[in-house]
Amino acid sequence: MFVGAAGTGKTCAALCVLDWAACGRKYWTMAELCTELISVQAGEREYGQVTDSPRWWWERYAERGLVCIDEIGARENVSDFHYETLKRAMDSREGKPVVLISNEPIDRLARIYDDRVASRMAGGTVIEFGGPDQRLTQ
Repeated sequence: MFVGAAGTGKTCAALCVLDWAACGRKYWTMAELCTELISVQAGEREYGQVTDSPRWWWERYAERGLVCIDEIGARENVSDFHYETLKRAMDSREGKPVVLISNEPIDRLARIYDDRVASRMAGGTVIEFGGPDQRLTQ
């Protein structure tokens, strides 16, 4: 879990980790992940002769070597779908690496989602990024 204020290098660090991963890897923002799953559920994603199904999508997700999900907790009010997607995205990675990125500290994420989600996030390595917004100092 990478946490810290905007512009402190969290996404940059995660993308560097993804660049060095020699296995199947994927980066999404939380919004992109939800949008992709909505299109899968609507039957709008096809691969050759096969229409992607939610079950098949989650199986492929779980098989990836490394997953990175950015902008966790970027919105104050999360829908049930958003909540369930994040929870399943974490649970499906048990025993496999996942990098979660948020501008919000874990205790604030507990208020946005709930204690179960925050506990899952805090259960691994949490790296806090500090300092000024690098986008504004350059």
